[in-house]
Amino acid sequence: MESINTEQQTPTGEDGSVSPPEPPPTSVVMDPTLLMAASMGHCEALKTLLNWGDAPVWPKAPQIIVQVPVDGDALDLSITNRSLDTQHQASTGVVNEGGGDQPTAPSAESLFEGVTPLGDTALHVLAKSAYSSRENFLDSVFVVYNKARHLLDKPNKLGDTPLHCAARSGSVKMVYCLLELAKGEGGDIDRVKSFLRKQNMRGETALHSAIRQRKIDIVILLLMEDSQLARIPSEGMSPLYLAVMLQEFYIAIILHDKDNQLSYSGPDGQNVLHVSVLKSRGTLLCLEEGFTFMQYFL
Repeated sequence: MESINTEQQTPTGEDGSVSPPEPPPTSVVMDPTLLMAASMGHCEALKTLLNWGDAPVWPKAPQIIVQVPVDGDALDLSITNRSLDTQHQASTGVVNEGGGDQPTAPSAESLFEGVTPLGDTALHVLAKSAYSSRENFLDSVFVVYNKARHLLDKPNKLGDTPLHCAARSGSVKMVYCLLELAKGEGGDIDRVKSFLRKQNMRGETALHSAIRQRKIDIVILLLMEDSQLARIPSEGMSPLYLAVMLQEFYIAIILHDKDNQLSYSGPDGQNVLHVSVLKSRGTLLCLEEGFTFMQYFL
């Protein structure tokens, strides 16, 4: 039996995934100021950017003031945000290099349509940060969501939603934050399940991402919100198959105990029994009116 590569590959659509999302259309490049603010979890900077849509606070571009040297004096450069009277400048020999009309502030809606080369939105950037558990990143997610709610389950070019990225970053706080946003004020269960069951181009949900990172706390959190999440996909690499393949047998037991009708499927027509034989330690599955767990220790 061939060995199985657990590293993330470029999606090919050949792994048995079910109805993978279509690649997003070509989009505008993310504003560098927004990218910087999201990458750093700079909540106040994001608030400033977002206020453009309602009450523009676009900062005036700094004016570069060049003091023309006289009689061999050194060239004097200074930067100010204050406008100078042009007649006074002319009379004093000061030349304003930064004059002219101020740039028009973009609306919050158009600002958040920008993406990175991978197709990541501002929420993706926040969710996948190594520091996404910090309070400033969590606060920033709420700021972005309140202005662009459609970004919550928008996929990037790999089909990953911000929830996929949060689970992959290993941040249970960020996962919880996104789930709370999905619930909304009405606590719509169907909305949350739809959010959780989003599949990327490989046919994987956020549960797969949590298993790959061996984050038991995130696995449990996701299953608490949707006990049947391990049934997806019904074809292709199931969460149970992935857990056994990675020899994360405790996670495999959690998945099975939560839902005994979960999917046992694997890629290329395989199932969990194939990979459990390949990984001949810790847990085996036997066929007896369906698969039943038999745990043993060497």
